[in-house]
Amino acid sequence: MDRLGGPGGADGPPTAEFLAACKCVLPVVDSLGAGMVPARADISGNIARLEARLGEDPAAFGALFAIVRREKRDGCEADNAGCTKGLLWLTRALTFILETLRRLHADPALEVHGAASAAYEGTLKPYHGWITSTAYWAALKLVPYRRDFFAILGEGSAGLDAELARLDAQLSPVLAAVRAFMEAEGVNFPDTV
Repeated sequence: MDRLGGPGGADGPPTAEFLAACKCVLPVVDSLGAGMVPARADISGNIARLEARLGEDPAAFGALFAIVRREKRDGCEADNAGCTKGLLWLTRALTFILETLRRLHADPALEVHGAASAAYEGTLKPYHGWITSTAYWAALKLVPYRRDFFAILGEGSAGLDAELARLDAQLSPVLAAVRAFMEAEGVNFPDTV
């Protein structure tokens, strides 16, 4: 995570470091409960998809944005099974998780359900159709209470707030750079799932 450094240059962050940072969020997703199992599967699947592409040609795909540029060159950027859409949905999901954590950190009285619901409205809901949105609302009803959520994450251990703040500080600027890149490249697809 420390090696991520920032959003990277014109080619974006190093792919391997970006994906390693994304994996750091998986325990948080796990802590949100059984309702988030499908979300975790999507996040893990998108990480695996991007890792597989990196493994095909580490030199060519060592920088994250090179993957999208190659798919655009090949005319497959809109393919639902492609890495461009995988990166798009990975970025959206991680933005949702980080926004949930931000809200919990900002308001010590806020329950996880309230933080996650508000975060969902602003991050994922615009891209979810009726069926997916209904499934997410059902999953959000299953999130643990705040005290249980933080206990799972290890609230009693020193530095949890600092660790979450560090995760946010390192990953948020990179996610913002990815979103800006996707928008500039015309691949921030507005279609819903």
